[in-house]
Formats: sequence, C-alpha cells, structure tokens
Amino acid sequence: MTRPSPALAALADALLPPGGVLPGAGDVGAPARADALLATLPPALRRAARAELGLLQWLGMASGRPFSALPRARRLALLERLRRLPPPLSEAVTPLLLVPLLAYASAPEVLRALGGHPGPLVPPTAAPPPPAGLPVRSFPDLRPDLDEAFDAVIVGSGAGGAPVARVLARAGWSVAVVEEGGAFTREDFRGDDLDRMRRLYRDGGSTSTLGRPVVLLPLGRAVGGTTVVNSGTCFRTPDRVVDGWRRRFGVDLAPEDLGPYYEQVEETLGVAPVPWTVMGNNGLTAHRGATALGIPGRPIDRNAEGCRGSGQCALGCPVDGKRGVHLNYLPQAVDAGAEILSRCRADVIEVRGSRAVAVTGALLDGDGRPAGRFRIRARRVVVLAAGAPMSPVLLRRSGHRGRGLGSNLRIHPASAVMGVFDEEIDGWRGVLQSYVIDELAGRGVLLESTFPPPSLALAETAAVVPPGEWLHTIETLRHVAVLGLLVSDTSSGRVRGLGPGRTPLMTYSLNRADASRVREGMLLAARVLFAAGAKEVRPLLHGAGRLRSPREAETCLRADRPASTLRLTAYHPMGTVRMGADPGGLVDADGRVLGVDGLVVADAGVFPTSLAVNPQVTIMAFASRAAERILARG
Repeated sequence: MTRPSPALAALADALLPPGGVLPGAGDVGAPARADALLATLPPALRRAARAELGLLQWLGMASGRPFSALPRARRLALLERLRRLPPPLSEAVTPLLLVPLLAYASAPEVLRALGGHPGPLVPPTAAPPPPAGLPVRSFPDLRPDLDEAFDAVIVGSGAGGAPVARVLARAGWSVAVVEEGGAFTREDFRGDDLDRMRRLYRDGGSTSTLGRPVVLLPLGRAVGGTTVVNSGTCFRTPDRVVDGWRRRFGVDLAPEDLGPYYEQVEETLGVAPVPWTVMGNNGLTAHRGATALGIPGRPIDRNAEGCRGSGQCALGCPVDGKRGVHLNYLPQAVDAGAEILSRCRADVIEVRGSRAVAVTGALLDGDGRPAGRFRIRARRVVVLAAGAPMSPVLLRRSGHRGRGLGSNLRIHPASAVMGVFDEEIDGWRGVLQSYVIDELAGRGVLLESTFPPPSLALAETAAVVPPGEWLHTIETLRHVAVLGLLVSDTSSGRVRGLGPGRTPLMTYSLNRADASRVREGMLLAARVLFAAGAKEVRPLLHGAGRLRSPREAETCLRADRPASTLRLTAYHPMGTVRMGADPGGLVDADGRVLGVDGLVVADAGVFPTSLAVNPQVTIMAFASRAAERILARG
C-alpha cells in the first residue's frame, strides 16, 4: 500500500483526532485506507480529489505554512470555513471530506467500538446450508475472441434480465445472460465495508449525477444486479401512475395488464411484510412516532422471508435472507438451460439491416481489466436489461438515434432526517429499510425508515455536520434513528455515454417544486421523530443545524431554500428509453425498440415517469410480461 499524501493524512487527523472515546484516524490507518479508496474512484473524480488536496495545501500557505504543517486547530478552522461556503462551492468540498470519514468509519476497530456488525438481530435456529454458487462462465474459462450463438441474448442479470431469462429458458429457448459484474455468494458479503463496495458497486459506489445539487446514485454491478445490494423493498406501482402513461404518452398498458405478473413475482420472491421481531429499533421508532401522530404507517413488504435483521442489505446479505434474483430467478433459469456469462462487458449491439443480431464486448479479468473480446449471436432476440443509465448508452453506441434517447432521466431523489434520542437505538441492528409512512403519498412523497451500515450512515450524516463535530457524531451514533424519504420527481436529467468501460455522464438538477416536496417530507419526518421522543433532529439540509423542537423544524423547513442546499442520494434511475406512442416514445408497451426488429428493452429505462415507489417489483413484472410477448411472437 502506498503512503498517503501529507495533505490527506493531515485532513484525516484534523477531522478525527486521537484521545477521545474512539480511536483517532491515525490509530486505525484511516489515511492509508482513504488513499486506497481514492484509487478506486473513476479517473475524473480521482484527479479532482487529488487537485483538491493540492489546493488545500496551498490554502494553508495563507498562514505561512502548507495545510499539512498547520496545527490541528488551524487545520480544522480552515475546513470549517470551507464548509460554510454557500452551495455549490461547499458541495465541491464535501466529497473530499467524506473520503477519510468513510475510510475511518469502516475500519474494523471503529465498528467494534460502535457495536456495529454484531451479527443477526435474531440468530438462526439452525446452521444454514452451504451457499449455492451459480454456475457461471467467465474469463479465463471463456476464451478470448469467444463467438457463440443462442436463441436469446440478455444484457444484464438483475431485476429486468433475470425474469426474462427464466421465462425464455423454460420455454425451451437457448439463453445467454451477459453480465459485467462478478458472481458472489453470501460468503463474499462479510468483512470490510469498503472492499464490498468496491466489488459490488460500479465505481465503488461513487457514481453521481452532476447538477444542482450533486446526487449520489450508487449502481450495483454483480450477477443479480442491484437486487444483490438493494433494500429488498417491494411495492406495486400505484394504478394512477400506470393509468397516466396511457393518457399522457399513449402507452398501451393498463394496471390490470401487470396484475398477474405482480402475483408471479411476489410468489417467486416470497414477498411479505417485515416481521416485528427483526424490524429493529430504527423501524420501531418510526412506528412509535407515526402512532403518536395518528398517521398511517406499516411494516414494508420485502423479498426477505429468511431475514434475520443483519442490517447489511446494501453490502450483500450475509445470511441469504434477502432473496435477490441470484437466489431464485437466475438459478431457475439455469436449471432450465440458461447460461450466465459473468465479467462480460457489453459494448455494442450489432444491427444488420433493421434487425439486432449479436452483442459484442470485452471479457474482463478479476480486476475488471479487458482480457479479450466476445461476440454472442442472437438467433431470435436481444434483450437489453442493463439499467436506465447503461441501456441508452448501448443503444446510441449501436447506431440508434431515436429522439429523446438518454433523456427523461428520473431518479426518485431521496434524503433523510436524523433524530437523536436519550436511549440507545443501534439503528443498524435490524432490517435496513423496514417501515413506511405514506401520509404524503398523494403528494408523491414516501417516508421509509432506513438505517444503512454504520460506515455508510456516518458518511451520509457528515454531509450536514460541521467537521469539528464529526467525532462527537460518531460517538453518539448509537442514539440516532433515521427516517428517509423519496420524492416521485417531476425533474428530469440526461445520460450521455463516455466510451466503453466508462460510467455514463448523468446530468440532473432538481426543480423548485421537487425541492419543496423534499423539504415537506423532511418536515413530516422531523415531526414523527419528535413524536417518538427525539431531543433534536438534523435534516440533511445545508445550514439547518440542530433543530430542537417541532416549531424550529417548521420554521426551518417551511423556508424557501435553493435546491443546492439539499443533500440527496438516489437509487432508482428510470425513464431514459421511455415507452410511448407519442413522438418521444422509444419502445412500445412490450419493450420492443421502435425501428429495430428483435430488440427489446426490459429495465426501468422504459418507464415514462417516476413510479412513486421502489421499482424492483414493477421492473420484474414488466420484464416477465415482455418475455411472454417475445414468446408469443416466436
């Protein structure tokens, strides 16, 4: 491991000094871990971070010495001044500050001191069977210049690709599922948080949209897609949303058309409400607050019949309790004869005349480096299920020039409010996303009780906590409950390709109406947390600080503020290859790409608008229906 730069080591030491209840950054090797984390970032972000470290050194010279040579108190004072800059300048500083924090918070010594990763909330009653790894083919078993033919070639193995693979394979078709990520079992979902993020997410989980504000948009990359690392939340899309697609865009699809497929999906996944026994205190706190206010709330439906409350969903379930498609649809497809080709990056869909005939791309070695080429020919159909950020890029690279391709990006912008309690909550123990409050569903705002693993929770909260308070925030994390929210956005963005092997550029800016609804959701979340007994709350809002009463929350969150003051994440990219019979429609209601025969899109890119709920079940229902339509056409 290379020695971290002096500026990075000095930054970590200023933010997380030794001598407190918890070890300091230097005590746990956080600077070296932070340097390793920087090395996993995309090249542009890595260069920007290194440039910011250089700028930090130079800014210290205003006091006559570089930043790394300043006393700790003066380093911290400089960081406080930078953080107080108005957005978007403060946005440029925050990611750099988060790097050493994330490296520190994921250190085993810190997690042990916090009581994190303690194992399941409800221990299993018997030893689970050995993990069943999927039979996949990958380099070096796949030889360079691979050239094979199948009836159907499916790009992507997640919520869209896996159901299609099962339907077509069970019908007797030869099926190849092409997946860029690797194959993992529950044995891989233990240990270092940063290592898991590097392996399970594109760009180590650092993918973001550019705009006002910058929105972190992590994208899973594994056999099973994002279902391996999502929260497991399962909602059907409200009928009003699907009805709106027919009225506004001429989509020949009605809510009842999806009904039977929802039932199939829910049966396959074992969807059921979160049991109270594994919910954990974070969800129970939200329930207590909702009950006190007399507003509707309930345990979330999830595909997690084996859940033991490990709280690790975002980093892979260590007990196979969450039933991602790598544990059901894909094994069933393989049993029916489908083949999964992992670490295969699709670059181009070959179109001959007006028909899709093959998928070509790069074989990747275990480190993600190109190790050869492949060409998989499709005798009947190519199904594109690479996800809303990737599918339009593949289509454009393959020669498709449809109007609106890559535009209409919707993301369900999400934020959260933290409540601090006298009692210990240990919010990471139990189900990661466990309880829903739909009081504002008619306004397109959904509240979901969500507490990620401690390292990720701290990185999220630090965005609104002054650097001088970080160590105190970490020390009090056991007393924090988090209530998240998502907004069914009317804002939209665009996806642009940057070349094979590079994450697309996604631009997105929140409009005033959506920003107002985010604050509206924050206010309700604050009210719920206060009603549950919180002594203070912190919304993820620049400049909000600590709010110590519902009245303070009302004053703060009713105020009109720029969208750039919000700290947002998102997990549900949609809409970039939208369906419709209008001039902006790119696919029909069966996912068929208009103007290209034998090419179907079966991922969230086809949805014309936001769904207002977590999308995985709707993606699976739509994909299952699209697959049956493929069979009907032969």
